[in-house]
Amino acid sequence: MKKIFLMTLPFFFAAAFISCQQSGQVAEKTAQTSSESSDQGYLKAQVQKLLNQYFVLKDALVATQAEESATAAASLLQILKEADASQMDAADAAVYLTHSEQMQTAVAQIATEIDVEAQRVTFEQLTAEMLALVKAFKPSDETIYYQYCPMAFDFKGAYWLSNEKKVMNPYFGDKMLHCGKVAEEI
Repeated sequence: MKKIFLMTLPFFFAAAFISCQQSGQVAEKTAQTSSESSDQGYLKAQVQKLLNQYFVLKDALVATQAEESATAAASLLQILKEADASQMDAADAAVYLTHSEQMQTAVAQIATEIDVEAQRVTFEQLTAEMLALVKAFKPSDETIYYQYCPMAFDFKGAYWLSNEKKVMNPYFGDKMLHCGKVAEEI
């Protein structure tokens, strides 16, 4: 009996060692997944803050309020500057920072511009970058409407994002408030 016990003892230790290793790997993967989830949580929250302020800017342009648009753009710029890339996974941070840099340029122009028509031109550039972030990181489960006006900029057409399905055109304001259509639901 003692001989059988001594013969099975190495197998017992080997099984215990493998079990501990697997537990460590599971714990490591869980910690890594938790960290990635935390990174994604920060990033989604950051993109949602940007999107909310983007909507404030869009609404100011709909109302044809150059001063309010400039103020909203300045707030958007502040949110962009406060982002902490160290809270993001490296690949996500690279995507975020690429679009964020372009957005900073656009909102800085809008923030210092006093002509609403010039603000609207730059808003089109901002929209392209915001759309890329929204599609890359899907900040919430709420539907975001990608809208299009074919008459903007002498029939060149232009897009914008909205948090409501009803078309409220930031490129024409009260001149043609409802000109446009929903091009995509995100």
